[in-house]
Amino acid sequence: MSKKIFIIAAVVLLLVVLGAGGWYFYTFKYDYWRMQRLAKDVEYGNNFLQQYLNATSRITKNPDDAGAYADLGAARAALKDYAGAEADYSIALKLDGNNISILNGAAGFYVSRQDYQKAEDCYLKMLDVNPAYGPAYQGLVDLYNNYYTAKKGEIEGILKNGLENLPDDQNLLALLASYYLTISGEREKALVVYEKMLSLRPNDLLLKAEIKRLKAE
Repeated sequence: MSKKIFIIAAVVLLLVVLGAGGWYFYTFKYDYWRMQRLAKDVEYGNNFLQQYLNATSRITKNPDDAGAYADLGAARAALKDYAGAEADYSIALKLDGNNISILNGAAGFYVSRQDYQKAEDCYLKMLDVNPAYGPAYQGLVDLYNNYYTAKKGEIEGILKNGLENLPDDQNLLALLASYYLTISGEREKALVVYEKMLSLRPNDLLLKAEIKRLKAE
Protein backbone atom coordinates (compact mmCIF):
# COMPACT_ATOMS: atom_id res chain seq x y z
CA MET A 1 0.00 0.00 0.00
CA SER A 2 1.40 3.38 -1.01
CA LYS A 3 1.94 6.07 1.58
CA LYS A 4 -0.75 8.25 -0.03
CA ILE A 5 -3.37 5.48 0.05
CA PHE A 6 -2.44 4.68 3.65
CA ILE A 7 -2.92 8.30 4.69
CA ILE A 8 -6.28 8.52 2.91
CA ALA A 9 -7.46 5.30 4.57
CA ALA A 10 -6.34 6.55 7.96
CA VAL A 11 -8.18 9.85 7.49
CA VAL A 12 -11.36 8.06 6.40
CA LEU A 13 -11.18 5.76 9.42
CA LEU A 14 -10.65 8.72 11.73
CA LEU A 15 -13.66 10.51 10.25
CA VAL A 16 -15.80 7.41 10.71
CA VAL A 17 -14.73 7.07 14.34
CA LEU A 18 -15.26 10.76 15.04
CA GLY A 19 -18.59 10.67 13.26
CA ALA A 20 -19.78 7.71 15.31
CA GLY A 21 -18.60 9.35 18.50
CA GLY A 22 -20.25 12.60 17.55
CA TRP A 23 -23.50 10.85 16.74
CA TYR A 24 -23.44 9.01 20.08
CA PHE A 25 -22.69 12.25 21.91
CA TYR A 26 -25.52 14.02 20.10
CA THR A 27 -28.09 11.30 20.75
CA PHE A 28 -27.07 10.98 24.40
CA LYS A 29 -27.23 14.72 24.97
CA TYR A 30 -30.66 14.90 23.34
CA ASP A 31 -31.92 11.96 25.38
CA TYR A 32 -30.50 13.45 28.56
CA TRP A 33 -32.20 16.76 27.76
CA ARG A 34 -35.51 14.90 27.39
CA MET A 35 -35.00 13.16 30.72
CA GLN A 36 -34.19 16.47 32.40
CA ARG A 37 -37.45 17.93 31.16
CA LEU A 38 -39.42 14.90 32.32
CA ALA A 39 -37.72 14.95 35.72
CA LYS A 40 -39.12 18.42 36.42
CA ASP A 41 -42.66 17.03 36.51
CA VAL A 42 -41.93 13.94 38.62
CA GLU A 43 -41.58 13.73 42.39
CA TYR A 44 -37.98 12.85 43.25
CA GLY A 45 -37.22 13.39 39.58
CA ASN A 46 -33.60 14.29 40.25
CA ASN A 47 -33.05 10.95 41.97
CA PHE A 48 -34.38 9.07 38.95
CA LEU A 49 -32.32 11.29 36.67
CA GLN A 50 -29.20 10.27 38.59
CA GLN A 51 -30.22 6.62 38.26
CA TYR A 52 -30.54 7.22 34.52
CA LEU A 53 -27.02 8.73 34.39
CA ASN A 54 -25.51 5.90 36.42
CA ALA A 55 -27.09 3.28 34.17
CA THR A 56 -26.02 4.97 30.94
CA SER A 57 -22.49 5.26 32.30
CA ARG A 58 -22.41 1.53 33.02
CA ILE A 59 -23.74 0.73 29.55
CA THR A 60 -21.05 2.93 27.97
CA LYS A 61 -18.41 0.87 29.79
CA ASN A 62 -20.10 -2.46 29.07
CA PRO A 63 -22.80 -2.59 26.36
CA ASP A 64 -23.73 -6.12 27.50
CA ASP A 65 -24.58 -5.11 31.08
CA ALA A 66 -28.12 -6.46 31.35
CA GLY A 67 -28.59 -5.11 34.86
CA ALA A 68 -27.70 -1.62 33.68
CA TYR A 69 -30.36 -1.79 30.99
CA ALA A 70 -32.90 -2.93 33.58
CA ASP A 71 -31.92 -0.04 35.86
CA LEU A 72 -32.19 2.32 32.91
CA GLY A 73 -35.65 0.96 32.15
CA ALA A 74 -36.71 1.50 35.75
CA ALA A 75 -35.41 5.07 35.69
CA ARG A 76 -37.17 5.84 32.42
CA ALA A 77 -40.42 4.34 33.71
CA ALA A 78 -40.22 6.51 36.83
CA LEU A 79 -39.66 9.54 34.59
CA LYS A 80 -42.66 8.47 32.45
CA ASP A 81 -40.64 7.65 29.34
CA TYR A 82 -42.59 4.44 28.90
CA ALA A 83 -41.55 3.66 25.33
CA GLY A 84 -37.90 4.03 26.27
CA ALA A 85 -38.38 1.92 29.39
CA GLU A 86 -39.98 -0.91 27.41
CA ALA A 87 -37.10 -0.85 24.93
CA ASP A 88 -34.54 -1.00 27.75
CA TYR A 89 -36.30 -3.87 29.52
CA SER A 90 -36.49 -5.72 26.20
CA ILE A 91 -32.72 -5.39 25.76
CA ALA A 92 -32.09 -6.46 29.35
CA LEU A 93 -34.19 -9.61 28.89
CA LYS A 94 -32.45 -10.46 25.63
CA LEU A 95 -29.06 -10.15 27.32
CA ASP A 96 -30.00 -12.12 30.44
CA GLY A 97 -33.46 -13.61 30.22
CA ASN A 98 -32.94 -15.89 33.22
CA ASN A 99 -32.11 -13.13 35.68
CA ILE A 100 -34.86 -13.15 38.30
CA SER A 101 -34.20 -9.58 39.41
CA ILE A 102 -34.54 -8.32 35.83
CA LEU A 103 -37.64 -10.46 35.24
CA ASN A 104 -39.20 -9.13 38.43
CA GLY A 105 -38.58 -5.53 37.44
CA ALA A 106 -39.91 -6.13 33.95
CA ALA A 107 -43.02 -7.86 35.32
CA GLY A 108 -43.82 -4.88 37.51
CA PHE A 109 -43.33 -2.53 34.57
CA TYR A 110 -45.61 -4.56 32.31
CA VAL A 111 -48.32 -4.66 34.98
CA SER A 112 -48.14 -0.88 35.28
CA ARG A 113 -48.54 -0.59 31.50
CA GLN A 114 -51.45 -3.07 31.52
CA ASP A 115 -49.54 -5.53 29.34
CA TYR A 116 -50.64 -8.46 31.45
CA GLN A 117 -49.57 -11.19 29.04
CA LYS A 118 -45.95 -10.03 29.16
CA ALA A 119 -46.14 -9.69 32.93
CA GLU A 120 -47.43 -13.25 33.19
CA ASP A 121 -44.63 -14.45 30.91
CA CYS A 122 -42.07 -12.86 33.22
CA TYR A 123 -43.53 -14.46 36.37
CA LEU A 124 -43.74 -17.88 34.72
CA LYS A 125 -40.16 -17.55 33.49
CA MET A 126 -39.05 -16.82 37.05
CA LEU A 127 -40.64 -20.09 38.14
CA ASP A 128 -38.93 -21.93 35.29
CA VAL A 129 -35.63 -20.59 36.59
CA ASN A 130 -36.43 -21.20 40.26
CA PRO A 131 -39.63 -23.11 41.16
CA ALA A 132 -39.05 -22.22 44.82
CA TYR A 133 -39.13 -18.46 44.27
CA GLY A 134 -42.10 -17.42 46.39
CA PRO A 135 -42.50 -13.82 45.14
CA ALA A 136 -43.25 -15.11 41.62
CA TYR A 137 -46.25 -17.08 42.90
CA GLN A 138 -47.38 -14.03 44.85
CA GLY A 139 -46.95 -11.87 41.76
CA LEU A 140 -49.08 -14.21 39.67
CA VAL A 141 -51.81 -14.28 42.31
CA ASP A 142 -51.87 -10.49 42.45
CA LEU A 143 -51.88 -10.32 38.65
CA TYR A 144 -54.76 -12.78 38.24
CA ASN A 145 -56.78 -11.43 41.15
CA ASN A 146 -56.55 -7.71 40.42
CA TYR A 147 -55.60 -7.22 36.77
CA TYR A 148 -55.64 -10.27 34.51
CA THR A 149 -58.95 -11.34 36.02
CA ALA A 150 -59.85 -13.69 33.18
CA LYS A 151 -57.35 -16.04 34.84
CA LYS A 152 -58.65 -15.66 38.38
CA GLY A 153 -59.70 -19.31 38.27
CA GLU A 154 -56.04 -20.34 38.08
CA ILE A 155 -55.13 -18.83 41.44
CA GLU A 156 -55.79 -21.97 43.48
CA GLY A 157 -53.62 -24.08 41.18
CA ILE A 158 -50.81 -21.53 41.26
CA LEU A 159 -50.82 -21.46 45.05
CA LYS A 160 -50.94 -25.24 45.35
CA ASN A 161 -48.00 -25.53 42.98
CA GLY A 162 -46.16 -22.99 45.07
CA LEU A 163 -46.85 -24.88 48.28
CA GLU A 164 -45.52 -28.08 46.73
CA ASN A 165 -42.18 -26.33 46.46
CA LEU A 166 -42.56 -24.19 49.59
CA PRO A 167 -44.85 -26.17 51.93
CA ASP A 168 -44.36 -23.89 54.93
CA ASP A 169 -44.44 -20.54 53.15
CA GLN A 170 -46.62 -18.31 55.31
CA ASN A 171 -47.39 -15.85 52.53
CA LEU A 172 -48.62 -18.54 50.16
CA LEU A 173 -50.66 -20.20 52.88
CA ALA A 174 -52.28 -16.88 53.79
CA LEU A 175 -53.08 -16.20 50.14
CA LEU A 176 -54.64 -19.64 49.73
CA ALA A 177 -56.79 -19.17 52.84
CA SER A 178 -57.86 -15.76 51.56
CA TYR A 179 -58.71 -17.29 48.18
CA TYR A 180 -60.99 -19.85 49.81
CA LEU A 181 -62.68 -17.22 51.97
CA THR A 182 -63.11 -14.33 49.55
CA ILE A 183 -63.15 -15.85 46.07
CA SER A 184 -64.29 -19.46 46.09
CA GLY A 185 -66.31 -19.25 49.32
CA GLU A 186 -64.94 -22.56 50.65
CA ARG A 187 -64.74 -21.84 54.37
CA GLU A 188 -63.86 -25.39 55.39
CA LYS A 189 -60.84 -25.39 53.10
CA ALA A 190 -59.80 -22.04 54.53
CA LEU A 191 -59.96 -23.52 58.03
CA VAL A 192 -57.69 -26.38 56.99
CA VAL A 193 -55.14 -23.88 55.72
CA TYR A 194 -55.42 -21.77 58.87
CA GLU A 195 -54.87 -24.87 61.01
CA LYS A 196 -51.72 -25.56 59.01
CA MET A 197 -50.57 -22.00 59.63
CA LEU A 198 -51.30 -22.34 63.34
CA SER A 199 -49.13 -25.45 63.51
CA LEU A 200 -46.28 -23.28 62.28
CA ARG A 201 -47.19 -20.30 64.50
CA PRO A 202 -48.74 -21.84 67.64
CA ASN A 203 -48.54 -18.59 69.62
CA ASP A 204 -50.31 -16.42 67.02
CA LEU A 205 -53.30 -15.03 68.94
CA LEU A 206 -54.83 -13.29 65.92
CA LEU A 207 -54.75 -16.51 63.94
CA LYS A 208 -56.35 -18.39 66.81
CA ALA A 209 -59.10 -15.78 67.00
CA GLU A 210 -59.77 -16.03 63.26
CA ILE A 211 -60.02 -19.82 63.44
CA LYS A 212 -62.40 -19.54 66.39
CA ARG A 213 -64.53 -17.01 64.53
CA LEU A 214 -64.81 -19.19 61.43
CA LYS A 215 -65.71 -22.26 63.44
CA ALA A 216 -68.45 -20.34 65.23
CA GLU A 217 -70.16 -19.23 62.02
